[in-house]
Amino acid sequence: MSFLCVGEIEVMKDSDLGEYRPTTYWEDLLRQRFDLQSVGYPYLSAAFNMYLYRAMAGSVNRGLGRLGLCRASLSKSSILDVGSGTGFWIDFWLTKGGRKIFGIDLTAQSVSILSKKYPTLKFEQRDIADPMDRSASDAFDLISAMSILHHIPSQQGWKQALLNLGSVLKPGGSLLIMDPILRYQWWGKPFSRTSPGRPRTIVEHHSVLKESGVRVLAVIPTVTILANPVDTRWKVEFQMLGQWWNLFCRLASKEGPMRTSGWLIYLLDRFLCQLNYMPSSKLLLCRKDFC
Repeated sequence: MSFLCVGEIEVMKDSDLGEYRPTTYWEDLLRQRFDLQSVGYPYLSAAFNMYLYRAMAGSVNRGLGRLGLCRASLSKSSILDVGSGTGFWIDFWLTKGGRKIFGIDLTAQSVSILSKKYPTLKFEQRDIADPMDRSASDAFDLISAMSILHHIPSQQGWKQALLNLGSVLKPGGSLLIMDPILRYQWWGKPFSRTSPGRPRTIVEHHSVLKESGVRVLAVIPTVTILANPVDTRWKVEFQMLGQWWNLFCRLASKEGPMRTSGWLIYLLDRFLCQLNYMPSSKLLLCRKDFC
């Protein structure tokens, strides 16, 4: 079976999948295994996914510094984590001093397991792309939507999700969106109904967020060579990075070699992120204006 890499996951080719149905797709993955592989790259090793999430957490730390969010402020903040999955970002916010954390996820599996793991926190099964009750407006100081929104198949659903995030964010609050967002161009094959991920442009994000009073303050890379390329200025650049990714996947699929040599790739990825090279996933640092 062959795979086409898209966004933060690996996707089977059209001939191998039926139409992508988000709830079924993610419920099945989380029932098969409840770890980082199920929400990262399922067909690469656990060691690779460990390095990937370590790198993503490092970039979020960098983003928090840019937003001026320290442990003292986070300990007083009400935090919404969208698409909590296996709880990686719940743990992240707890280590940063977060205490008032509310998680939502599309799947019953995630909500059930996380509710038991974190009995003092609240979790709810909800589709962020559904219209939201106005009573929830201005409820959170900080919202994280990590590698989630590009999995929404319809454009209208994606737009509704962004508007929802803006509506529940308090004025002056911060929004972090991690996704394979396009600054330039996607040079790969067209996306179809079977694709569980489809990147949107930075211009689209700016436009929709502006409707709810949210401004994008900065864009920084999440990872560079630790994920498949999605966005380059030139086609030849995209092709070269694609060749690198295909070769690297051979190493990344093997647990032992990835554990012993993956740290070299991780360090190179961190160096390239410091240079603001961003051909893959990006982190949007946003803030809601005061009225």
